[in-house]
Amino acid sequence: MSISVKAKNHINNIGYFKLFIVIETIAIAVFLTLNCIWHGWMFSSMMLRIQTQFDDFFVHLGLGSAPIGTNIYEYSTMACFPPLAYLMYGFLARLSGYQAELPTAVETVRDTGFNMMVLMLYNLICIVLLVYAVSLYFKKKSFVTLALFPALLIFSYPILFSSVQRGNSAFLTSVLLAIALAWRNDQSKVKRELAMILIAVCTGLKIYPAVFGLMYLKEKRWGETVRLVIYGIVLFFLPFVFYGGFEGMRSFFGIIFGLFGEIHACTVSGIVLSLVKDAFGTKAVLFASIVQQLYLIFSLIAFFCAKDKRTEILILCCLMTVYVSSGWMYTCVFMLPALLTFFSEQEGKPIRWRVGNIPDYMAFVMFLSVFSRPVLLGGYMFIYYAIVIISVLYHLAIIGAAVNRRWIKPFLAA
Repeated sequence: MSISVKAKNHINNIGYFKLFIVIETIAIAVFLTLNCIWHGWMFSSMMLRIQTQFDDFFVHLGLGSAPIGTNIYEYSTMACFPPLAYLMYGFLARLSGYQAELPTAVETVRDTGFNMMVLMLYNLICIVLLVYAVSLYFKKKSFVTLALFPALLIFSYPILFSSVQRGNSAFLTSVLLAIALAWRNDQSKVKRELAMILIAVCTGLKIYPAVFGLMYLKEKRWGETVRLVIYGIVLFFLPFVFYGGFEGMRSFFGIIFGLFGEIHACTVSGIVLSLVKDAFGTKAVLFASIVQQLYLIFSLIAFFCAKDKRTEILILCCLMTVYVSSGWMYTCVFMLPALLTFFSEQEGKPIRWRVGNIPDYMAFVMFLSVFSRPVLLGGYMFIYYAIVIISVLYHLAIIGAAVNRRWIKPFLAA
């Protein structure tokens, strides 16, 4: 066999995962090389202001360190996490014996005692869980799947340059959610039950993962749906006992409802608002909010039209990432479960250029857009434009395929 034939066969057998590894490795090499040439400009340009690094961790660590029974939601509107999250931060604060005198003084919390060490421990735990999550999705255990691939993910924008840089619990939540989805259909009853508990825990940390209850509902797994709801209610509401009880609950929901009015740039409504504010004037916010709700409806229709799990998970992950108007730069890490699911289902399969595979091509381009070096393509907002635009096209493809199966093919056959 000639060298050219061997090379052609090798190219024909390349899969999405191998292609992702190659592209990401090259992208990181280019990024680091240019960063060295430009004396750190590329690295620093992807970060927020140095004065605000790790703020999301330390402000919530300070709030969580408050004495048991304190209504922390009265301190500041920054106390916007469910109480289960503050139980976690409270535990972390007590590891170093820390209790904040003024919980919202971020710089003081950051510079006091061993709190920076606690942050390092927290991130190390997240990384260990990430490697474990990756191991659940790949049948072939190798250096690439268990070392190189997790390393590429850690160095990606969603993890290192947003979630870790902010110290936000979105990183931990996305990893736990990935583990839950890997266990959700396991043969072990214990793991299936733990999967529901983990989804409830993730909901208690960030609220967004509650949408994954729709998967149980769609599959008519009624018993598990009921237990998932019970787990969710218990883990969401019971921890209020430690942070102000009913008064704390009232204060929390007041903060959450207040956030509904915020529109951040890296969301559906934020992107639409930036595009139409000059043309629509005072009505731009209303128009952006309408489009936001249409995106939700469109996503739900596509979800119930989907025929495979990777499609369902991708749709729900897109919802968590760009739907909530108050979401911020770190929400792109919620694409992690969709990425792992996609590559696990495509493992060992070569890329085939067929019309029916168009949704897979779009999904792959989306993952590259999210986990590659966005600064080369116009900053982190490139990620969110890519998710919004590609997810809408993806939804159209899924809904179109469902309409074709349900009405067009039977009509033509008749």
